[in-house]
Amino acid sequence: MKKSVLLNKPLQQGDLDSLCGIHSIINVLAASGAVTTRRSQERLFKQLMRGLARHRAKPIKVMWQGMDVDLLRSLLREAARKLSTPHVTYQVKRLKAASYSDLAEALLLLSRKRQKGWLPILSIRGKYNHWTVIERITRDRIYLLDSNGTRYLRRSSCTLKKTRTKYRLFADEVVLVRRKVLSDPR
Repeated sequence: MKKSVLLNKPLQQGDLDSLCGIHSIINVLAASGAVTTRRSQERLFKQLMRGLARHRAKPIKVMWQGMDVDLLRSLLREAARKLSTPHVTYQVKRLKAASYSDLAEALLLLSRKRQKGWLPILSIRGKYNHWTVIERITRDRIYLLDSNGTRYLRRSSCTLKKTRTKYRLFADEVVLVRRKVLSDPR
């Protein structure tokens, strides 16, 4: 009988799969109040996985290679439509691509969007490829709602330029979500 090997660190999302896009959609909708229970998150996960099959001829490839911003936005829009009610809707839009001269300028724009109630889903490349949700931005850190357990990134470890040693933030691959409460018709 073989002895089982105890790993030093348990596996997390992202160690064996590339479903961070799916998890970022669930995390952003949970943060906006659309899915508030584990059961509703599980239902949303299943809905998103079915959505992959509708949008991609080979959905299994997304599990290993991840998804692009257009697929992420399409799945998020579908989920937002299904979660909307007559009184609450969820707005989804892509941040307009712009050429930012530096990281501080891009983070200032994201911070302003955050202050207006938008929750950004951001693409990170470089050190690793990943989708994550920005919770808030401070002078030194970018706080995340992240599926792989990362709580924050130090701003000094981020860049907008091509790199393999830092976190490259793709400011033109940002999808924004905001909860909008509609006026009561009564």
